[in-house]
Amino acid sequence: EGLFGTASGIALVLLLARAAAAKPVRTWSVPEAWLLAALALSLLSLNSTNLYTWALAGLWFLPILVAAAYMWLAIAFSQARMLLLVSSFGLGVILDEVAYPVFLATLGALVLAPHWRTPRQLIILLCAGGAGIAASRLFYWFVGAISGVASAVPPGAEGTSPLTSLLDISLWKAVILPLSDSVVHQANLTPLFGTAGPTAAAAIAVLLTIAHTWFWWRIVFGLRQNPPAGARVTTLLAAAMMLFYYALVAGIVIQRVPVFGFEYLHQPRYVLFYQINLAALAIMVYRECQYASLAKVRIRSGVVAVLLVLALCGLQFRLSVLAWEHAKYLSIYVEAVSKTMGRLAADPTAEIECADIMTVCQFEPKKRRELLNLLILKQLNIFSPAFQSFHRLDPWPRSETEPENEQRTEAVPASK
Repeated sequence: EGLFGTASGIALVLLLARAAAAKPVRTWSVPEAWLLAALALSLLSLNSTNLYTWALAGLWFLPILVAAAYMWLAIAFSQARMLLLVSSFGLGVILDEVAYPVFLATLGALVLAPHWRTPRQLIILLCAGGAGIAASRLFYWFVGAISGVASAVPPGAEGTSPLTSLLDISLWKAVILPLSDSVVHQANLTPLFGTAGPTAAAAIAVLLTIAHTWFWWRIVFGLRQNPPAGARVTTLLAAAMMLFYYALVAGIVIQRVPVFGFEYLHQPRYVLFYQINLAALAIMVYRECQYASLAKVRIRSGVVAVLLVLALCGLQFRLSVLAWEHAKYLSIYVEAVSKTMGRLAADPTAEIECADIMTVCQFEPKKRRELLNLLILKQLNIFSPAFQSFHRLDPWPRSETEPENEQRTEAVPASK
């Protein structure tokens, strides 16, 4: 799962580079190389190692890849009604409720960039795309009806008023924290900047806020010349990606902040969503390098692009060193957890200090024995010989005389 998620992230970088360039790869030159580098340094950053150590988090590269592919199809092939209908239906089936912000971000890009689309393009997406999304909802309703599966409401969700809870003086954190964490996550601030960490975070957030202001000024007010087809695709793709970033952050703020507070925005897995704003900015800078009407603007944008990529390279080197150090400690941590699992399997009644991720320790001894026996008898998880061999982990404590290659598969008797 982790490898598949990482492969999806690489595919996302390649797709965005190809879509933003709006021309065959064989014709690429220096600007496209810088664009590819900027996208890779932004989206595949080791700023949050959680994306590569927790497979469930890393797998989110796949939905974002699907979302980016849909945006590109909807923008580049905006006259193909049937393609939009089918792709919108597929988007709704694959991404379920996440399809809403993807579709709305694409539609919003067309609305907010009036000089870069035609009214016909907007109407076709609204009708064909909306019909496809609606059809996906009917599909899920039909499947639920014939299978007898009803949608479940999470426990404790009734009676909550998330929007009311957001009327807080700390609402500014919903803007600042995602921007800062997209470049340097909170956990890396002190190792990189020491006591100046909060100042560095504030500086990053302010600079990105200025960059976002420039981004939308150029799209809404500054790009009024008659552009080539490639520039239209690049501009609309950048706008759609930026709106998608806003939608994802808004979803986290509405669903999570009322329950856990604004500091929950620092969750490492959310860095993947936050980095989308950097990708959108990179695409917009590339657009300026390629299609700006004035030569001096193209040259200035090219210089900015080079400096930004070099700065990202230096930053990623530092973050990669920190990630490698974290991997060493994580390896020791996992080895200790495997030993604890073995001790608990040998004696489910034992009072052992467990790591936070070992939820089995929270159960009664009878339930512990039942769950651990299942893992042992079916050779699952840490009790799988293949898993142990691949990850060089062994949960069973051995005596000095016990053969090293002997595998233990017997379960703990229920009477013990």
